[in-house]
Amino acid sequence: MEECQSFFDGYGEVRRALLISGRGFDPRMTFGVKILLGCVPKMPLDTMLLSMNDFESPADKRLQKASDENAATVRSLLNGLGSVTEPQVAMSRREGAVVKRIGARKAADIFTFDTVAPYTDVFVDISALPRGLYISLIGKLLNILDEAALRGEKKPSLFVFVAESSTLDMHIREHLEEHAEYVTFFQGMMAIEGGAQLPKVWFPTLGERQHAQLSRLHEFIAPQEICPVLPMPSRSPRRADNLIRDYATLLFETWQVSPSNFIYVAEQNPFEAYRQLVKAVRQYRLALAPLGGSCKIVLSTLSSKLLSIGSLLAAYEFKMTDEPIAIAHVEAASYSLPKSSEVCEDAVPYLMMISGDAYEI
Repeated sequence: MEECQSFFDGYGEVRRALLISGRGFDPRMTFGVKILLGCVPKMPLDTMLLSMNDFESPADKRLQKASDENAATVRSLLNGLGSVTEPQVAMSRREGAVVKRIGARKAADIFTFDTVAPYTDVFVDISALPRGLYISLIGKLLNILDEAALRGEKKPSLFVFVAESSTLDMHIREHLEEHAEYVTFFQGMMAIEGGAQLPKVWFPTLGERQHAQLSRLHEFIAPQEICPVLPMPSRSPRRADNLIRDYATLLFETWQVSPSNFIYVAEQNPFEAYRQLVKAVRQYRLALAPLGGSCKIVLSTLSSKLLSIGSLLAAYEFKMTDEPIAIAHVEAASYSLPKSSEVCEDAVPYLMMISGDAYEI
């Protein structure tokens, strides 16, 4: 909190801001509003709470009540400082016997340059948003702002906020979809038929208790090379070692991963993860160039939301090139949370500027 306050003290005037958040049961949903208003108490702040409706797998009544209470808290905190809207995002659609996940595309479709142009600053709070949804949403916003810059138009700064709590994340249970898919806006070269024979290199960022996701992703991607990404240094000094131990059978015996393929990134620094991933992708492509070939790169993030921003930024780095990279993900059909975990007391807030004056040359 002190570092956020110090940042805003030297940042300058925020004339009008937009906060984009999820309307969800996660108690961290209200943290973004609390911290922003705690740092800049009189900041005009319009808020969009994305209301995620899944008619195939509706939330249970207790989680729906928690979502309603969080939304009421946000409205109370704003107390007339700005508008509060709740755009509806359909998370699924039934086509005959098949249920398709459409939430990421629907959320991204809400936003155009006209949506964000009136603001000096846009904050995306991903604390209560599903991973696939916020990756697509932030990718779309970055693209909107970059296109505005090419047209010479004034654009707002873009921030990402997340309240990290490993304790709460461990208690939230994801009931997974049966199949993995490529995230909307980050499908890379996977749809290019001419490159069907290119080898696939997969960079999964590992987190705890993700065996089912890893297995489904591996089956979906069918990679020829795997480079696991591990959090080190970490708040827990032995976290990387514990992850290697937990996934040892899968990594070494089933998939034959070489220890030399491991990539280590700082757990609390998504920009370091971004740099390491970009470097690794370029090294693979450089190594294959003398052989007259290339490869398809796929990222997956099964760790913290903070580190997932590193994967997002790396994928966006290559999006406008001739060889974009993909992000594969297994979406959650629904969630559950033990009643004893509804209070979150160990959350650590992180605020990242990912587009704005600081990046202008």
